Amino acid sequence: MADILEMAGWAGAERVMFTGRVPVNERSVRHWLLVRTPGWSAGWADPSGRMVGHWLGTPVTGRFERAATGQRIEVRTAAEWFGNTALSPGQARLAWDATAFLVGEAFKGQVLGKTPAATGTNLWAASLPAGLDPEPVTDDIAQELHRTTGQHHLEHLVAGPASSTHEDCVPLVDPAARPRLGAFAYVDGRFMYAALCRELGTGPGTRLNRADTVDLLDRDPYARARVLVRFKVPESWNHVGVLGVQHRDPGQGWYYPNRPGAAGQAWADTAELHVARKAGWMIDPLESVAFTKTIAGAGGKAVAARPLDTFANRVIRIRELVDTDPEMPVPVKAGVSAALRAIMIQTIGAFASRGRASTVVAWSPQDVPAEYLSSMERKGEAFVYRVSAPVSSQQRPYYRPELAVQVWARGRARVLLGPSALGAGHGRGVDGASRYLAGHQW
Repeated sequence: MADILEMAGWAGAERVMFTGRVPVNERSVRHWLLVRTPGWSAGWADPSGRMVGHWLGTPVTGRFERAATGQRIEVRTAAEWFGNTALSPGQARLAWDATAFLVGEAFKGQVLGKTPAATGTNLWAASLPAGLDPEPVTDDIAQELHRTTGQHHLEHLVAGPASSTHEDCVPLVDPAARPRLGAFAYVDGRFMYAALCRELGTGPGTRLNRADTVDLLDRDPYARARVLVRFKVPESWNHVGVLGVQHRDPGQGWYYPNRPGAAGQAWADTAELHVARKAGWMIDPLESVAFTKTIAGAGGKAVAARPLDTFANRVIRIRELVDTDPEMPVPVKAGVSAALRAIMIQTIGAFASRGRASTVVAWSPQDVPAEYLSSMERKGEAFVYRVSAPVSSQQRPYYRPELAVQVWARGRARVLLGPSALGAGHGRGVDGASRYLAGHQW
């Protein structure tokens, strides 16, 4: 690492991106960034004086500063942009340059940022319709969205040690009775977010009581809202769960009740409630948070709010151009497509980011500030501690959790309505609902 930093510093580089296989990040193995780099310190102080160190998660970010001159270099991996696409350094450079060119053409001179997330949020801001400056949700609603919203729908419904232990989650496959599967369906939905950005609701968010919530859903079943509901799984149900419920122990995450007759209470997006209702689930709304669905257009006429439509459509268009380009080499095509996917996915995630902690490395406990001694850990010869990073004033305009939670919910609903999911005929009373909903904008 010291040699790489010296070479990059001599070249005047601000960033190093490694291609190839990323070392496994295991708790029992010292992270590859936690090494001595003579002449270079790990991390640096931001304008407020707070230390900013490495990010050891995925994708990784290393931050090094030359002690003598203050020169700063970030160490990243090409996988941050290109995923598991196998690219040589030369191919990665071609894919980067092609992505930069296509993005600049589609977004009127915009450039790639340090990360896919930073790139995407800047492209989003640059592509907002004229006159549209979406109002953010209030702080209390933002906190509630974080507390009551999950991102992925993860279930393991094969009986055995990996199956859910919750009494309301029933395994659907018994390996003792069915040791082999007749078929397996895999749907690659990694670019799916781009198709789920149509006419999202915006802030500030309005709280509605039970009566107003019932009235809203009766008047506008496709309202942009999150609803607290009581629900009951149909007695004839023989399929996966639809609505996510938080475990009493937050560390255990979410479970999706699928036991016939099981009842529960959960916050859900209206997209998910459509799936549940059409599948025959009993839904009893209790309260809701309604997002703004329309804005004032020309002449004061109400038009649909489209905070993400232009951004998503342009990214989709770039991807289509890449797919149909007869001259672009196949590996480069794969790299550009992966980069566009990373921009889309990480942008949605960035809308719900409240900042993240970084890891600062010291080589003596005397170099660890007193306020961080309680969190200090020894990793070989290194002493590491974590520093939180709150949302900065520059990041604040991009903090839009209401956009992220709507896309995530639509993603869960779309997967449930896929050709291998609820519409495949495995459950009773579901097919008609799936055919009805599959063609709708959800």
